[in-house]
Amino acid sequence: MQTYEKLADKLHGAGPLSPRERRLVKLAIGAGAEAKGAVRSHTRKALGEGIEPEGLRHVAVLAVSTAGYPAAIAAYGLDERRDRLRDMTPWAWP
Repeated sequence: MQTYEKLADKLHGAGPLSPRERRLVKLAIGAGAEAKGAVRSHTRKALGEGIEPEGLRHVAVLAVSTAGYPAAIAAYGLDERRDRLRDMTPWAWP
């Protein structure tokens, strides 16, 4: 596990993306893969890092046209924090 964490640290520092951008990219990758654990983890971490729910919702919306409706639902609907996002949504999620 320590080797994996070292690799992750190196990868995070390997490019120009900000921590916020990296977190949203990781959430998007998890959504595209329909990986429940990744979506939950990156949503929790994003909210804990102060990323606004609107940004997380935007990732889910972008997933519709990029990875399809199931991926969008993965980004939005698989996490227990969906109610926090739903409260801020101007239109109804399924």
